[in-house]
Amino acid sequence: IVLRLVPAQRTPSTLVATFASLDDATAAVLAISIRMRPSMLEFMDRASINAVEDMTRMGLDRSAEALLVVQSDEPSSYAAEEIATVGALCDANGATEWFSTDDPDEGEQFVVARRSAIPALELKGALLLEDAGVPLPRLGELVRGIEQISADHDVLVAVVAHAGDGNTHPLVVFDPADPAATARAQTAYDAIMRLAISLDGTI
Repeated sequence: IVLRLVPAQRTPSTLVATFASLDDATAAVLAISIRMRPSMLEFMDRASINAVEDMTRMGLDRSAEALLVVQSDEPSSYAAEEIATVGALCDANGATEWFSTDDPDEGEQFVVARRSAIPALELKGALLLEDAGVPLPRLGELVRGIEQISADHDVLVAVVAHAGDGNTHPLVVFDPADPAATARAQTAYDAIMRLAISLDGTI
């Protein structure tokens, strides 16, 4: 038997920030990513926030256009500095509020909220889902473009993202028993994939 010793995982510090606009949230993602590489930098839009809140009733802000979940697993003194810097960058980019915690259970609740997005949206209908990644400076264009595609085709599209590397999960939600809704969803899905490629991205 060959064994390998690895350091025990540090307890992360967690920050959650809400934004009244998608542009502010994606600008904050870019500002954070330029300065540091937190161990987690996740994004949820309003549709995904509300789907999770419908399922969990955990008290998420339904009026927020976007939510960021950020974690630092640096040693405690460095983590505190990193989280404080993230909070300042969120403020500088229009966050409506932010909250941070060193409590592992409290922090895990927000991580669970992000992980619950896809199951929560599955309760609302069938999903068309594919990863769409773009260079970080173009993340805002992708998210804003998806919002417009959703409106243009009258279909619910939620976006969650591993925002720190520009990898998004657009989720097109539709009723498979409705042929017209299915057609609109497929058209919107195609438009989203084409948008990602046009932004020098990949699917």
